[in-house]
Amino acid sequence: MEQIQTKILQEIINRSESLNNLYQTLLIAKIDENKEKENETLKKENETLKKENETLIHIDIVSNSETELYNKLDLDNIPLDQLENRFSYFLRREPIGMYNKDLIKSRFLNYINELTIRNPILSLQEDIVDRIQENIAEIERQVKRDYSLTFLFLLSQELEYTNDPLRRSALLEEYLNEIYCEKSLEEYLTKFPTHPEKSGRQRCLDLCQETNLVNSTYQEIIAQYLHASIEDALIYTDKKLTEYPDEHVYLKPILLSITAATMILEPEERKKLHIAFTEENTMHSYQSCQSVCQALRDGMYLDKVYQKRKVYNSK
Repeated sequence: MEQIQTKILQEIINRSESLNNLYQTLLIAKIDENKEKENETLKKENETLKKENETLIHIDIVSNSETELYNKLDLDNIPLDQLENRFSYFLRREPIGMYNKDLIKSRFLNYINELTIRNPILSLQEDIVDRIQENIAEIERQVKRDYSLTFLFLLSQELEYTNDPLRRSALLEEYLNEIYCEKSLEEYLTKFPTHPEKSGRQRCLDLCQETNLVNSTYQEIIAQYLHASIEDALIYTDKKLTEYPDEHVYLKPILLSITAATMILEPEERKKLHIAFTEENTMHSYQSCQSVCQALRDGMYLDKVYQKRKVYNSK
């Protein structure tokens, strides 16, 4: 049984690596498509679209094959921590760059969670500690899904109205990376999300998760997302942005991730956030600090807009 599991995990890694390469091919095709539109060269544009469509077909085939492998895993009888450890062990041995290894591992963990805790049903574990941990994991899955869908939506909105080739490239790369890491969202390779998402919290409550645990988990996970993104944003110092003005395009997706995370919080939860800029950060990354503050304000504003439109189900 262990040998069979080993073979399946290694094949999943191979499929995931192949998909990572295909996603890179798709990114290049989409970038080239935009360039051809700019140059108004119809023949080359048609060739690029053909390449893009062929890549999407290949992604679908390999992804379906990958899904079949996941379905062969006996997830009901394998402790998930053991499965993760074995996957990580095999992945470490692969001659792949660390960045791509992180993407592959994220894809694996997110999809395993999707298969095992897709719905935040109240845990039936006998041990209270195990029960709480399982409930938290199920709530975290809903947070991640809300965030990913909202982030994809914001990225897609920028892509709809952005013609600058370099900016589009940065946005497309982030858009495709987010989908790659969330296998369950691959439908958005061929269409954009139509709205942000905020229904996960209510779904948890509808399935009898304890209110305080749901709210505290949402606050904790979103705070982690925000602080990580803000740290990334502050890498873009005033000196860096002045000397390399094109770096602004790579800052934009980070700011959108801050906006997406802020949208998912409730108004009273945002008041509890402790986001402080050190004197050193303010001195060296003033432009980025200002941009982060604006991204936070954008999140609050957009949440109000979509609440009024009744776009998502949120209390």
